[in-house]
Amino acid sequence: MDNEDSSAKQTGYELSSLSVAARRPSRASAGHERPSFALSVLRPLAPEHAVDDDGDDDKIYDSKIGVRFDALPEIDGALFARAGEPRPGPSIPPTPTERAFDSGGMLEGGDAAEVDAALRASPSPELEEDAAAAQASAEASAAPLPPVDGGREAWAFLAAGTLVEVMVWGLPFSMGVLLEYWSNTLFHDRPGAEKTLALAATLPTAVLYFLGAPLGPLFTALPWYEKPMMLGGLVVATAGLIASAFATEPWHLVLTVGIMFTFSGLTYYPCATIIFEWWHVRVGMASGIMYAGTGLGGTLYPFLVTALLNKVGYRWTMIAISIIFFALNAAALPFIKRRIPLPPRPKLRLRRGERRGPRRRVFDLGWLKNPAPWTAFATVFLGSLGNFIPAVWLPVFAASVSISKPSGTSLIAIMNAVTVVGQTLGGWLSDRVPVRIIMCVQSVFAALACVLLWGQFGTSAAGLTAFTIVWSLTAGSMAGLWASLIRVFAKGDPAVPPLGFSVFMTLRGIGNLASGPIATALLGMKRFPGAGGAYGHTDYGALAIYTGTMMVAGGCVIAFFPSK
Repeated sequence: MDNEDSSAKQTGYELSSLSVAARRPSRASAGHERPSFALSVLRPLAPEHAVDDDGDDDKIYDSKIGVRFDALPEIDGALFARAGEPRPGPSIPPTPTERAFDSGGMLEGGDAAEVDAALRASPSPELEEDAAAAQASAEASAAPLPPVDGGREAWAFLAAGTLVEVMVWGLPFSMGVLLEYWSNTLFHDRPGAEKTLALAATLPTAVLYFLGAPLGPLFTALPWYEKPMMLGGLVVATAGLIASAFATEPWHLVLTVGIMFTFSGLTYYPCATIIFEWWHVRVGMASGIMYAGTGLGGTLYPFLVTALLNKVGYRWTMIAISIIFFALNAAALPFIKRRIPLPPRPKLRLRRGERRGPRRRVFDLGWLKNPAPWTAFATVFLGSLGNFIPAVWLPVFAASVSISKPSGTSLIAIMNAVTVVGQTLGGWLSDRVPVRIIMCVQSVFAALACVLLWGQFGTSAAGLTAFTIVWSLTAGSMAGLWASLIRVFAKGDPAVPPLGFSVFMTLRGIGNLASGPIATALLGMKRFPGAGGAYGHTDYGALAIYTGTMMVAGGCVIAFFPSK
């Protein structure tokens, strides 16, 4: 008993320093049992001379916490390694029936606070794994994590995410080319088809934004199904593009392009949220590069679609676009992965005799108690009420003032191309300058561009081109700063970015839909008599003032956003 009593009082550190013979006494020795791992670990938490109810000192009992330490379940050392840095492998080989003991884990010294923290991080009964899942989780936890803010895997993720951004968002921002072909060639003999075709062309952008509302909570609650959902969305979107090649009625395009294609949001959404795992200090730069994919796609798609339409016709154009869309996105999917391994998937069924533990909240909305996220939400919403107006009405305005060089289509191409520079530059700056300062400056210059370059000098080709460039560098690039806004109010909580991004997407979708009726109403207002430029010679003066006002309003709100 002396040997047993002395081993019972060993701390975790002392236990790890014992020889193999001392830690694993022979089973043939009478009265000697293998030291319980959990018992040795938790000894420092119990009084050294406590006894149980029966007066035996072989079963230690702590009256303060009501635990018999010999009855505690055995705990795997890999569980505790999750809370700290990855450690080297086991110090000694285990027996065939014993798990490896990690002598370099967090149990060194048997510190009570560390043990308590590790126990709190362990799975609840509701999330208890089976043996295979537990072993896989232990191996994933012990493996060293890839570097953050750089390294081959971080850059591979960023390149893949940018490619998905180009493919998913580039087509909706280039629908004008397809709409022109649908209206003038494919369904030119169908009276009343214009409204249906316009709906098919505008639905993808609006629905992709509104999908942020369900996709944020969905991916947060079910991260284990991330890859299947991404692949499923890609398959449905590709099927929609292929089916659009065989459309014989305008409403077919609403179903295929307007609805089925928007399932590509399932493929895109994880790219915009997992980026926070790979990039921390430089997340502004990384997100700026990725979001610039929208402008890059909006620049490339029109030229690709136009060239294919002229060479192979509409049907084979859509089939070719479908193949390219699927192939490039499928090639990117293997690199869209998490840096931090997920815990094992919860069991859907309990074994006989098991009890389900207390339910835990899936979403913690405590971060909404701070004013910072509400300030960001208000800024994004106000900016979205005016942000889409130039992209929609600029070609029509250019035609109304007889500007053909550059044409309206060329102005949109310029706008998309310049946003690539604007979003990349803005993201890079947001890692060095408080994001609220950048957005305030952007808002001021965007408002001045609306009032002066568009309203006063927009009737000339030079003035309208200058407005297009300045607008694209400022208001057109604000979406590239979303990740920097989220970084401030998330404060390192990994559950916040998916939810915050989903709110941003939804608010932008609301602004997208609301700006159409607002612009239509403003175009019905009277001109400003005696005023120069667009104010006195076109119906767009009030629209230019409204757009600039929304930018100023957003800039005033973001001024109250915290610096960090």
